Amino acid sequence: MNKLAIFGFVLGSTLGITTAGAVYAITNSNERYDTLKILTLDQYVGSQYFKESEYEDRLEGMYKGFVYGVEEENTMYLTEEETAKKEAEANGSYVGTGIYFTWGITNQYLVVTDVIENSPAQKEGIEIGDRILAIDDILAMMSNEVEIYDKLSYSGDEKVKYTIQKKGSNKIFDVNLKSVVVDTPSFKSTIIEGIGVVEIINLIDETDVDALLDEFQSLNNQGINKYIIDLRNVSNAELDGVVGMTDIFLGEQILFKAIDKNENVTEFVGNPDNIDGQVALLTNSRTSGVIEAMVGSLRENNRVIIIGEETAGNAYVQEIKKLEDGSSVLVSTKMLQLPNSLNLLDEPIIPDQIVDLGMDYTLDVVKNGVADIELDTQLQTAIGYLNPY
Repeated sequence: MNKLAIFGFVLGSTLGITTAGAVYAITNSNERYDTLKILTLDQYVGSQYFKESEYEDRLEGMYKGFVYGVEEENTMYLTEEETAKKEAEANGSYVGTGIYFTWGITNQYLVVTDVIENSPAQKEGIEIGDRILAIDDILAMMSNEVEIYDKLSYSGDEKVKYTIQKKGSNKIFDVNLKSVVVDTPSFKSTIIEGIGVVEIINLIDETDVDALLDEFQSLNNQGINKYIIDLRNVSNAELDGVVGMTDIFLGEQILFKAIDKNENVTEFVGNPDNIDGQVALLTNSRTSGVIEAMVGSLRENNRVIIIGEETAGNAYVQEIKKLEDGSSVLVSTKMLQLPNSLNLLDEPIIPDQIVDLGMDYTLDVVKNGVADIELDTQLQTAIGYLNPY
């Protein structure tokens, strides 16, 4: 038993607190929190919970619960490990083994849907469509969902064992992967039926904006003046990057506003130059955070058509406040507002054309890890809108 638990047990015995469920009667009324209550809770959980639990894990859970009390899901306590990961992502990097996944059709395995370039997973030969059967000998079954997600999100120094079945094969092998920081591109670009299709991966700062501007100008030099910007699953976007990208398409005007708790307003204004041409945006429920301000602003100015699913509806500006031990608090410090004063706080943006991906697309992904482009009904709808004939 750890020292705190022992101390709690002694206090409990001295003050008449029992482990039979009686409520303790003495509180430290002059304190903003009740130390004795914390000690008693640790006694109950640490000594009587039917599974093994670590004191440090319970302590971290207490910190998380304290911040959770603000009842806003985007403000949260981050452990030292989580803080390092968040900081890397805020700089445009990926942290992990390099695997994106979905549950397989029977929920008895995971299917690899993407592999990050230059990641440990790619270097070990893992490919899209491969199956993950187990992680550290925990079977990848829906009944083990919590444990599996813990393993998949682990970003510490220890290696994790993945049991892999190759796509279309009975070959099964184990590979040990360690989480690393990998630089990732801010976007991917291709041309489909005379339309420039730009998939945003992350949008951090002016460097990303300059690269995007160069890409749009390159497409324009090839005679392209119609664009599809894929914002589906984009949540890793920072304020500077979003302001810059909105500016690309709107020019010199108020793009959107940020308002803090004291109702101080910051207006973000674009520059005179902007890109011409028709634009369609693709969104879904994972289009989240600051990027939603761009979506709303472009539509308010009749600059785009939005196709897909409604956004997450949590357009906050967030800051990481680090603590001395390396942990931190991720705080939502400002809400975003469109020029017409419409708040984006807790309000999803509804597409102009609501289009579901459909069962055929989903089945193709869970079987093969990736769907045929023809089954992407949202993308095909955007192509049809921009190329009506």
